[in-house]
Order: sequence, then C-alpha cells, then structure tokens
Amino acid sequence: MKRTRELLKKIIMLIASIKSKIILSFIYFFFLTPIAFFFKLIGRDHLHLGFSPELSTYRNQEVKTSGNFEKPY
Repeated sequence: MKRTRELLKKIIMLIASIKSKIILSFIYFFFLTPIAFFFKLIGRDHLHLGFSPELSTYRNQEVKTSGNFEKPY
C-alpha cells in the first residue's frame, strides 16, 4: 500500500508540473504577447529602448541635492 501511494504521489507531481507549465504558457501567449504587439503597433516604448541620435548619453542624469539623501526610501 505504501509503495502504491508513493507511485501515485510521483505521478500526481508530474501531472502538476506539466499543468503549471501549460497554464503559464497560455497566459504568456494569449495575454502578454497580444499586449506587446499592440504597444508595438501604437509606438509605445515603456523601456525607452528606441535609438535617439541627438542624445549624447543614454544614462538618466538626475541632480543630487541634499533633499535626496534625507529620505532615501
């Protein structure tokens, strides 16, 4: 009986791991991918990855003042 229980437990764990991968794949391909294509079509760039030749640097320069250090979080 114990041996059967262990075998069933392994089978159930295998099915659970496969099922979770299927669900995550479904979410990725049917939810995130269409949103990404839509943003690409309307020209939205949230990560600011586009090339801009007029910039001398791509690093965000922010002015450090004493107010930035008093409450860092």
